[in-house]
Amino acid sequence: MDTNALMQSGILAVVGMLVVIIFMCLLIVLVKIFLFFAFRFFPVKDEEAPVYVVPSSAQVTKPAEEKIAAAIAGAVMSKEKKN
Repeated sequence: MDTNALMQSGILAVVGMLVVIIFMCLLIVLVKIFLFFAFRFFPVKDEEAPVYVVPSSAQVTKPAEEKIAAAIAGAVMSKEKKN
């Protein structure tokens, strides 16, 4: 095995990881600077804050869960009786 090639591949791997880490740190700093200026010049007022509402059709109530469980149990039992 060529030790020179192994040494070069190790150096390349370390340099590549350093480049990725430096890029990620730079990206984090730039996003923090952007957010600082965005909130400084365009503040969000309390009445403008977004309100997240779950639609009532997405909410599953306990009776609906019981009906689903009963339907699954009935299907399993009928399948077992046929076999």
